[in-house]
Amino acid sequence: MLQIKNTSNSPVTADETIIYEIRSLFPDFDERLQDLIAGMSGCSPFLYGLVKKEINWIKNALTSTKSPEAEIISEVLQSSDVTKSLRIAKGRIALWTALQDLSGNWQLEDVSKCLSEFADFSVKVALKTAIESIIAERKFSKLKNFNDAEQIGIFILAMGKLGARELNYSSDIDLVCFFDDEKLAEKDLFETRKAAISVIKGVTKILSETTEHGYVFRTDLRLRPDPSVNPVCIGFEAAEKYYEALGRTWERAAYIKARYCAGSSPIAVKFLAALYPFVWRKYLDFAAIEDAHSIRIRYQRKIELKTISSILGHDVKLGLGGIRDIEFFTQTRQLIVGGRDPDLQVAETLVALAKLAEKGWVSTDTSKRLAEHYRFLRKVEHLLQMVNDAQTHTLPQTDDGFLRLANFLMLDRTVFKEKIINALKSVHDLTESFFNPEEGSIPKTVFPEGKTYRHDLISRWPSYPALRTARAEALFLKIQPIILEKLSNAVDADRALISFDKFLSLLPAGVQLFSLFNTNRQLIDLFIDIISSSDALSEYLSVNVQVLDAVIGGSFWSQWPGEKSLSQDLANTIAREQDYESQLNASRRWGREWHFRIGVHLLRGVITPEMATGQYGELALATLKELWCLVNKQFAKKYGPAPGRGAVLIGLGSLGRKRLHSKSDLDLILIYDAAGVELSSGEKSIDSRTYYARLTKSMVAAIGAPMTEISLFQVDMRLRPSGNQGPVATSWEAFKHYQISEAWVWEHLALVNATIIAGPKGLQKDVSKFCESLKTLRSDEKVMSGLSIMRKRLYASQSMNENWSLKLGQGKLQDIELVSQMGIILSNERVSGVHSGLNALFKLKKICAEDLKYLINTYEILTDVQILSKLLSNEDNLDSELGANGEELLLQHTDTQSLPLFFEKIREMTTKSAEIIGNILPNPKEVYDER
Repeated sequence: MLQIKNTSNSPVTADETIIYEIRSLFPDFDERLQDLIAGMSGCSPFLYGLVKKEINWIKNALTSTKSPEAEIISEVLQSSDVTKSLRIAKGRIALWTALQDLSGNWQLEDVSKCLSEFADFSVKVALKTAIESIIAERKFSKLKNFNDAEQIGIFILAMGKLGARELNYSSDIDLVCFFDDEKLAEKDLFETRKAAISVIKGVTKILSETTEHGYVFRTDLRLRPDPSVNPVCIGFEAAEKYYEALGRTWERAAYIKARYCAGSSPIAVKFLAALYPFVWRKYLDFAAIEDAHSIRIRYQRKIELKTISSILGHDVKLGLGGIRDIEFFTQTRQLIVGGRDPDLQVAETLVALAKLAEKGWVSTDTSKRLAEHYRFLRKVEHLLQMVNDAQTHTLPQTDDGFLRLANFLMLDRTVFKEKIINALKSVHDLTESFFNPEEGSIPKTVFPEGKTYRHDLISRWPSYPALRTARAEALFLKIQPIILEKLSNAVDADRALISFDKFLSLLPAGVQLFSLFNTNRQLIDLFIDIISSSDALSEYLSVNVQVLDAVIGGSFWSQWPGEKSLSQDLANTIAREQDYESQLNASRRWGREWHFRIGVHLLRGVITPEMATGQYGELALATLKELWCLVNKQFAKKYGPAPGRGAVLIGLGSLGRKRLHSKSDLDLILIYDAAGVELSSGEKSIDSRTYYARLTKSMVAAIGAPMTEISLFQVDMRLRPSGNQGPVATSWEAFKHYQISEAWVWEHLALVNATIIAGPKGLQKDVSKFCESLKTLRSDEKVMSGLSIMRKRLYASQSMNENWSLKLGQGKLQDIELVSQMGIILSNERVSGVHSGLNALFKLKKICAEDLKYLINTYEILTDVQILSKLLSNEDNLDSELGANGEELLLQHTDTQSLPLFFEKIREMTTKSAEIIGNILPNPKEVYDER
């Protein structure tokens, strides 16, 4: 409704002539417009003056078939005097938005968008006019054939509120201006730079110079790199180097709202893409909170506002609980997580708040309340600026001043003031704990007295690399008491302290991790649990602390998504990267986070060892499938698509069974079918054999080669035909010939649990069918005698730690797996897996029900212990490394009460398992041919 009611006891009167004219122009709306204009006369002399001046324009605007905004722009474009027409247009846009705003027809976003779109238009017009002006003056000989920004290479980015399309009535517009200096010859650089500077000075003059018709927009160019030194327009390449070397957190935050505004759009897009890694970090960047808080402290001290008890003269933008606090809260959260989630890379504050809540980074209630306060405080800010077209954010110093603003909103003055106070206090409460965690919650250090080395240990921490900077040391001092208390409460406090010392000594830098802990102190419990229990995870964390990002990502404790969802998630992660190397590094970061999650879930008892081994397997398969697609796509760019029918990637061993532990290698082979095609058809043509050999090596490199990011897996291809002596990629015909004519029994056993991971469906089907046929190639006696000889040779010369070697040895994991594979071959059924193979032996009456149950139980217990032991330590010998937490886990999963009893149980089980397997197989002395 178009009206402003006077709620005070003092009457607000308007110029009777204007009211009369309004009534005559708009007989259908006279009562509403009368109240509106009457309200303006008492609330905003500026707007009231515009109404009196533009009464005829208002009539035309309300009766025209075109939108007033379109009419305003059209008039500017047709004008021969841009300087004058832009200023008149700005006044009309301000008046029109005020009418729509005060009448309640438009929401905050509508008002800001209209003002911002006009600002964009004004900058474009000013740039075009300035370029035409310097070309007409013929000052720059190099530009004599240029006639637009595209040719000169100038572009302007909108920043701040204009960048986010959130302008106020009397906002400055923040612009940064650049020209393309990348392709300029040195002899042309100086003159082009001078021309660019001259153009931007012309733009600024057109927009911000005050004339008899006012001004368009005050223009602020100080967000450019090092404004005290650099000119108003600097080179693309120079700016990129500045941000790479010297860019600060506040500049990163500023570029959240950066967008193309005027000039050369392609060059602007290229520049913003180059700055993407600077703004959006790959890892959660909690150090940004400290920087943002420091900035808040500086501007709050500058305006000397320390409380919200009195709002007379309070700054609703920069003061405590003001608009800037909401913006900083939102932007800092975006900086922290936006690099990991592109959905959060949005400029608008309200949109960003909603997205943060949607993704679980802030609560829905916090997001909703901050959004409500933001709308209200921005509305108050607009009203302040409507009064006299002044760029102010300061509330009135008098009650009369508050009365004027209250009249705008049809509120009682006291109610209006109370509403402002409540909003400011609520914003402060919601944001302060994020920027400045309550120091009073830090407990007093209580570490048990005991061994004297403890104090010596702690005293050397400041010398570690992670604490080499003053900033890191200051952050660590905030959390050190908490960490020490948690360490003292660990099951084995001595070992926990030593583990933490080892972790800290290996940590290359500490600011990010200490910031993470300072802001998310609930993580410290989990961290202490990890380093107290698992040396492997602890060492892993010391060089991969960024995996802790995933813990607070919202879904870390959710149910396991499954192989299909993992593949899609990795595909999306890869798609966000621009080049091949970045894609490979991104896949490794992604894999490490999921790998870490499995380990933590197992350590915390969220999943069982059996579940963990399946999850490790699905993670590996999902990774291999997506990397296979990526490598093939990249390889085809140079050598063309795969010749013939293509190739299939096959997983064997533990990978084939989809059962891995945290340190498993991946047993892979590659089979290709060139189908008679001799050469590839790419830009660089090579013969088919070389093509697939190089493709295989590229795949192996993608999985495990040293790069910026550490590899998650290592590849073992020794199970290919002829082992290390054979080619890395085997042709389909050669594979069939080898398996029929030359393969050993153990090679056929290995194929029993083969999983075809990726490749064309037709070739997959053929390979699968052929592998099934191999089960009938040998007689049962040949299979059993071959395995018997193999076991004798395999275990004859092995030396191992009897306590902790769970895979190799008679009656242990490998032995049970081999005999289960034999069972699958003998049964000739389309099954895989250890349980299926052992059950096949029972059906064939090779073992009794009791022995079947014993072998299965032994295999499950040994698997559980292996999964846990690989997680708990980086060493195969746990005797010196297993702490109290780790020991408790192992005893729990083996139902024993002490390590000696644990070892005794393992020996008893494996001894009897070896006896059962020995009874199944013939005596090696009675057999002669392993093939």
